[in-house]
Amino acid sequence: MKIFKDHIFFTYTLLSILAIIILPTYVILFLPPKFTELIVENTKNEAVRVTNHMISMFIQEETDLASSKIIAALKGNDKRIRKEFHLTKLKLFLPNGEIIYSSNSEDIGQINKRNYFFDIVAKGNTYPKLVKKNSKTLEGQTLKSDVVETYVPVMKDGVFLGAFEIYYDITLSKEKLDSLMAHIYIALSLISGCLFFVVIISSIKAKRSLNERYEYEKKLHELSITDELSGLLNRRGFMSLAEKQLNIANRSEELLFLFYADIDNMKAINDNFGHDIGDLSLKETANLLRTTFRQSDILSRLGGDEFAVLLTCAPEETSEKEIVKRFSENLKKINEQPDRTYELEVSFGIAKYIAEKPCELDELMTRADKLMYERKMRRKSSIT
Repeated sequence: MKIFKDHIFFTYTLLSILAIIILPTYVILFLPPKFTELIVENTKNEAVRVTNHMISMFIQEETDLASSKIIAALKGNDKRIRKEFHLTKLKLFLPNGEIIYSSNSEDIGQINKRNYFFDIVAKGNTYPKLVKKNSKTLEGQTLKSDVVETYVPVMKDGVFLGAFEIYYDITLSKEKLDSLMAHIYIALSLISGCLFFVVIISSIKAKRSLNERYEYEKKLHELSITDELSGLLNRRGFMSLAEKQLNIANRSEELLFLFYADIDNMKAINDNFGHDIGDLSLKETANLLRTTFRQSDILSRLGGDEFAVLLTCAPEETSEKEIVKRFSENLKKINEQPDRTYELEVSFGIAKYIAEKPCELDELMTRADKLMYERKMRRKSSIT
């Protein structure tokens, strides 16, 4: 047992230290690329939006992007467009890759013969790329700032008419990102250092109190047989106590009843009135069972909207009719309360347990569940 506990202690300590190491490593290696991808993706989406805006303004029904009308419109609105959308440069390509317009007139007439233009852009796909400061663009130009250049195809009826190339300067965004990551790294370093210290101290204390902790958890496990919402036994508690009661009934040859119920239209209550009212209906049903049955009976919420009651030491005069009568009267009193926003409807089934013909608890519950379902169906049929 001691070896087992020492093994758990060692595993706990090792995993904690690994977590302290892995978390900062993960953040350092994973977050910056993901943030950069997000910037590129957002910039690409903005480039598509700008392109659609220019198509609607200057191209419209035109199929020849080299028309003097389009070139004149771009030239006359270039500065305004770049200022309005915070662009660095704007280019327009023909399907053969020739630049027919550029914010930098020196680019006009050059031809883009690279594969990405024909294999990606010419097939109708947007193609973005992050170009870092002092590195070359897709067209071989060296930039002095961080830029996302995006090729956005111009398509009409599935035909490639050409493409816009849009340059966004993201230097400021990149600097803000780098500053943010620097602060994160510092914070992580401080947190990791503190956590490492805490883990070591906690591990020392944990080793001393390991036996006490296991005993405490064992007691909690034994006591965890109550449903928190309704205050009744949960399924685990019910199954445990009901099994014992069945054994007692077999020895003393007692007659028992298993009452099995669920709330009708629970989903509709949650959907129409909210989950707070749904929880209230569960609590009302629990109280309904308390007022209907005795303290010696085993009351439980099995889960969801299902409830079960095992009537213990049932006197000879107790009958199913009396159980149904008491339950129905108490349910009616609940629904007759003023200012109710919904009607509580509960279907139930009652199965007998006869000691002369013993059965397993699961079988008894299945029989009661089946009777409940038959009663529910009969009531629905009578309503319709």
